[in-house]
Amino acid sequence: MVVLGENGGQILRGYRKILAGLVVTTTLFAASVGSIDQPQAALSTTQQDVLKARRAQLVAQLNAQLALEHNAKSGLAGAESQYYSAQVGVDQVRAQLKATNARLAHLQQSIATEQKRDLDAQRQLAILTRSTYEEADTRSTLAALLSSADFGDAMARLKSSDSVSSAVAELQSQLDADLADVAKQRLALQQEFAQASVLERQLSDQSNRFMAAVAQRNMDLNSASAPVRALEAQIANIDNQLAGDPPPVNTGASCGNRFAYGQCTYYVATRRCIPWSGNANQWYVNAARMGYAEGHQPAVGAVVVFWPGGDGASGVGHVGYVEVVGPAGGVPAGYFRLSEMNFGGWGHINYRNLPNNSSGIQGFIYGKA
Repeated sequence: MVVLGENGGQILRGYRKILAGLVVTTTLFAASVGSIDQPQAALSTTQQDVLKARRAQLVAQLNAQLALEHNAKSGLAGAESQYYSAQVGVDQVRAQLKATNARLAHLQQSIATEQKRDLDAQRQLAILTRSTYEEADTRSTLAALLSSADFGDAMARLKSSDSVSSAVAELQSQLDADLADVAKQRLALQQEFAQASVLERQLSDQSNRFMAAVAQRNMDLNSASAPVRALEAQIANIDNQLAGDPPPVNTGASCGNRFAYGQCTYYVATRRCIPWSGNANQWYVNAARMGYAEGHQPAVGAVVVFWPGGDGASGVGHVGYVEVVGPAGGVPAGYFRLSEMNFGGWGHINYRNLPNNSSGIQGFIYGKA
């Protein structure tokens, strides 16, 4: 056993002070970059200076990362714009293809009708042709005269023969013109469809490339946003430490409920004693008048009061009950979880996480001061 004199005791006490300082410094550094589950005691001036210095470093890192995130957002917006423009072109060409295909189908029906008409015309043409040949067998005007009862009958026979020949030629000409017109229309539509098909494939390929670019830009944004969220959480954690812990909330049991069922005020009054009255937008003032402590840091059991319209609140405000304060229970540092009624529907209870410094929050109501 070693016995120390007076000087030795002073040296030992000095080592203890140095060791205590190292422990404090290590604890503060861990708090600035990690999570703290236990409430912290009041900070000394030195501890506050360390936290403020660390916060300044984090803010500088955050600003640099925000610039990267902004560029990533701009890149994503540009890629999405290109994709949507290309998709509009694809949709237009597909509409053109649909219309052309419909015209082709209609033309096909017209062709079927025309073919039936042509078949009927060809039958008539055969009859006329046979009549012409029968008339031509007379071989001469004399034969027509000899076979006629009189001169008028003979002229009628000759005229009839000429008329039949003209009708045959006219019908054949009309058939040829109809067939040529149908073939021309079909060829034009087929060429239009082929051109539109090529354009549709080109635009689809372009749209697919732009969609791939959107996916890549979205991954870039996620990569840039993750550090931003982490830095914001660390800064929020330091801000919570610098602000100090909110007073403890002794919620107690419900002391009666004078609020309408299904409303946010009714629900909170079932979770803790609410001796005041009024709509949600009157709670912050009414609680203060009754001597309840208030502030801007969440605490388990506190009432969170929202400004009218803040974070989805109605025109008469909104209130909720603080369940968990991060970092704890799966809630990250700088955030808290609340339960509430009549936010997602009348009489319905839901839960959500919000940042401690959300601009929609008027403040938190703690216990009796």
